[in-house]
Amino acid sequence: MGIRIALGAGRGRLVRQLLTESIVLSLAGGAAGLLVAYWGRDLLWSFRPPFLNADAVSLSLDRRVLVFTGALSLLTGILFGLIPALKVSITDLSETLRVGGRSGTASLIHTRARSILVIAELALALITLVGAGLFVQSLRLAQRIDLGFETKNLFVMAVNLGAQNMEQGRAERFYLNAVQQAKAIPGVANAAIAANLPMGGGFLRSVFKEGQEQKAGQRDLLTLTNIVSPEYFDTVRIPLLRGRLFDAFDRGESKSVVVVNEALARKFWTGEDAIGKRFTFFGQTERREIVGIVRNATVFQVGEDPQAVIYLPLTQNFTPAATIQVRTTGAPANSIEAVQKQVQALEPNLPLTNIATIEQQLDQALFARRMGAALLGIFGLLALALAGIGVYGVMAYSVTQRNQEIGIRMALGAGQAEIIGMVLRQGMILTSIGLTIGLAASIALSRFVARLLFGIGATDPLVFGTVSLILAGVALIASYVPARRATRIDPLGALRTE
Repeated sequence: MGIRIALGAGRGRLVRQLLTESIVLSLAGGAAGLLVAYWGRDLLWSFRPPFLNADAVSLSLDRRVLVFTGALSLLTGILFGLIPALKVSITDLSETLRVGGRSGTASLIHTRARSILVIAELALALITLVGAGLFVQSLRLAQRIDLGFETKNLFVMAVNLGAQNMEQGRAERFYLNAVQQAKAIPGVANAAIAANLPMGGGFLRSVFKEGQEQKAGQRDLLTLTNIVSPEYFDTVRIPLLRGRLFDAFDRGESKSVVVVNEALARKFWTGEDAIGKRFTFFGQTERREIVGIVRNATVFQVGEDPQAVIYLPLTQNFTPAATIQVRTTGAPANSIEAVQKQVQALEPNLPLTNIATIEQQLDQALFARRMGAALLGIFGLLALALAGIGVYGVMAYSVTQRNQEIGIRMALGAGQAEIIGMVLRQGMILTSIGLTIGLAASIALSRFVARLLFGIGATDPLVFGTVSLILAGVALIASYVPARRATRIDPLGALRTE
């Protein structure tokens, strides 16, 4: 560029030339990105949540996508081509010719713009890889979390008898027959009726202990309720801890009984035995007696704090909308169709909805975490590749600029190890700065994803340490290649260029 200026090239011409080169490269990169997007869109769509059909969203690369990509590529080319172009166009001519003629050294100061870009690439790569690592580790731990019930070989289907204007007696007979028909199918171990879907929440009611005055607006008394048939606990396999479960003697004319979980017993009767205790719901005078305590089970989302739950017997608390929950001896998919046909035969006009295995529901509950891990992992790997290429580019350019210096050092007796160490030090200085900035930024940003993590802190040292080591290793390899090439410089050839 100095020679061009010396021969009369104007600054405007130099700027146009450099901008043209930058824009051509940027547009080529945009075209390559579109090609990757075309190949990878099906892979991306495979991470969609289970409730979205394959044709729910169009991922076609239409005109808007092409215009956006072209405009972004053009803007990138102009932005990152204009700054160095302006810098070159105002370069001191005599200094440029003097340094260029000597093949001068390229220290960190002389290559600060390139160094800053490499540091930024390393920092961003660390941030995305840390995010991916946190999500992957959290997802792995989430899949090991004990939900309090057995998720394998269990599927559900929902019915709404109220929508069919079915009177209570007929509806109760339907529930009884549906359970019997399902249990009679080969491959079915048990079946039950429950008002709530697993991990589907439920109806909240205010609970007042016997003798406690009922007052409206006390939110701390709100408790989840679930109406279940006697087979429910054996079907979903929630173990009994104390007392008893529901049986055939718990009928409408007998005393009102309930089964509660550990969380409710601790919430209302801390340090006491909740068996035999009685309570009322807000707006009612009927006392309900606790006859059993079962283990806590997840009712809203994976990783939640134990929620207080009251289980009410279906024979004493009618519900027009419920779910049929079926435990199988093998894969649930092999029994779903048979159970569906038998239940449908009882009421041909009754629609069966939300048919799914519990594992499918669990996958849906973990969709956000899985999507986060996948996307951050993909972008993290891309950032890692870019950071490695960036480090290699800077170090290769530095070695080329320092040919004369390296030749002199070798002529004065410097060995291969010294030359390699000199180049590696420069590369690892950039890496250390980038990792430091990236770690600080990752720690600051990790608090925004803390609520999406299970069983792992947002600043988990294992994830941060592993990602830092991987990134440092990639940078070391990227620096070693040009360092190794520097040892093959011919000292005489380098000195002759002087």
